[in-house]
Amino acid sequence: MKVRKALLSLASLLLCLPASGMRPVADADTAATVVRPVFAAYTLEYGSAHLTDTYLTPLRYEGWHAGFDYQRYQAMRFAPRDWTMCLHMNLSVDKTDNPARNASMWDIMLSADWGMMRRFRPLPGLTLAAGASTGIELGCLYNPRNGNNPASAKAAWTVNLTGFASYSLRIWRLPVTFTYQPTLPVTGVFFSPDY
Repeated sequence: MKVRKALLSLASLLLCLPASGMRPVADADTAATVVRPVFAAYTLEYGSAHLTDTYLTPLRYEGWHAGFDYQRYQAMRFAPRDWTMCLHMNLSVDKTDNPARNASMWDIMLSADWGMMRRFRPLPGLTLAAGASTGIELGCLYNPRNGNNPASAKAAWTVNLTGFASYSLRIWRLPVTFTYQPTLPVTGVFFSPDY
């Protein structure tokens, strides 16, 4: 079993380039312009990786992890004040070595999640949201030391419950937003070869 998310993710520290914009859309019912805010963030990840895959080897491999992450939130066209769409994509690469440091194992994974959430604003500056999402994850582990089975394919599709809590404030003149977003897989299917 692979422990890939136990990383020192410097996501918010290394690079976060938010790109927010307003897209006016004509509302058919009121013939008024509706503003659909967009938030996009590009993040680089770097940290440690720990891989164990019994199909390839019984040993635990340790090394480094690197990744590129993209997140996008946009107000929905049908109810821009109450509903938001979230898109999250991630491409990651892990290079790990066995305990003797004489063999390497590579891991490359691509994941994508899409969902919708209903927003609530109980207090000024505080936004809560709840909804559902679906996601896929595809990838492969490669151990060139294995002559017969050097690769192990991975695939998963999940349906999730998701949401976020976001609080906005000003520190001096700078607008700052703190956000916590959990995702709970509810059901899904996966493929992973194993003995």
